[in-house]
Amino acid sequence: MDTGRIHIASLIVGIVAVLISISVLAAVPGKDHDNNMFGGAVDQGSASLDLTAALVQAGGGPERFSMKTALISMLGQEGADQEIGKLQRQYGSGEVQHWLQGSDWLVLDGLNQLRNTGTDLPPPDSDLTGAKLASALVDAGVAPGDTAFWTGYYYDHLFSHAVNKVLETDMNRKFSERYAKDVYAVNNQVMYDLSQ
Repeated sequence: MDTGRIHIASLIVGIVAVLISISVLAAVPGKDHDNNMFGGAVDQGSASLDLTAALVQAGGGPERFSMKTALISMLGQEGADQEIGKLQRQYGSGEVQHWLQGSDWLVLDGLNQLRNTGTDLPPPDSDLTGAKLASALVDAGVAPGDTAFWTGYYYDHLFSHAVNKVLETDMNRKFSERYAKDVYAVNNQVMYDLSQ
């Protein structure tokens, strides 16, 4: 093989290595400043505390928040049971349990982070319940110009992007990135189902 061919082959290998490095870095969750963990736009606005307060109220209050209770509040017992059964068939009972447990943990940690910044929730809006709350939660996860629900964008709305970044870090540290991915994937599906 002559020197010219060796030089071209080395150049091609170098370019491929750079492209692979760029694609790997781009695929790392939370590394892109324009995206949330596992994708979706970032909302840099302030938290929608009225929506957060309504969700917390639907879930049993700030001391004993439960996503399952919130789901029952929005869909009724039969509707919530049907949704959880559907999710278990779709994802498996372990992943659904992760979603329930992880969602409870995220909301409670988010409330704790808000308190740390001196932010209190307003009294819950008595009109923001049931199907109306479900619709508002779905809307909170869809960025302008997008048609997909993104859990990261949703938590930006509930707690602010700054607090959401803390939640992402805390969740990965307390559980694992795989666990967080399960929570986000199931939550995306739940909100899609609610939108239907």
